[in-house]
Amino acid sequence: MDPGIGMCRDNGHDIPNWKDPVNDLKKFHIRIFHIHLKDITGANRLGQFF
Repeated sequence: MDPGIGMCRDNGHDIPNWKDPVNDLKKFHIRIFHIHLKDITGANRLGQFF
């Protein structure tokens, strides 16, 4: 794959799905050009993150 093709990591998709964002950062660090951060403060009584 062309090294000029990167990715934008969005941890807002990992946390609600119980994924480890640090794992993806380690796995794809060479391809990450941007990081989109999201402030996740907690979950409501239905388990939905807000």
